Amino acid sequence: MKRCPNCGAKIEYQGDALCAYCGAQLQENVPQQKITYEPPPKQTPLMQKVNKSAEIANKVYLSKILSIVSLVFSSFFVLAVIAIIMASSVIKDPAAASEQKRSAKNSVIIASVSIVIGIVFYVFASVLTALM
Repeated sequence: MKRCPNCGAKIEYQGDALCAYCGAQLQENVPQQKITYEPPPKQTPLMQKVNKSAEIANKVYLSKILSIVSLVFSSFFVLAVIAIIMASSVIKDPAAASEQKRSAKNSVIIASVSIVIGIVFYVFASVLTALM
């Protein structure tokens, strides 16, 4: 078959089951593939609570890592700011446990100290460079 029997469009591939232009069936006895959509299952309040708890735990974990990395590499102010923002969102979140909030506060302190150390280092390096 060189052309679609329905619309007359040229068939580019002889193995096609459907016309690329009108969607008409080109070959007989070819099962049509039925596309179905199944919406995701609705979350129960318990699943929502578990997901929220996991999200908070991930934020705490990431803020710890970022605050430690920013302390080690004091010149990375952006990491410290991100750690402070993430930890602050945990501190303000009413669903966060007290231990998570305490850990997030420690992350804010570590990241803040690293910013101060970075600024002091930057000023010291700038003054030292100017004197040379």
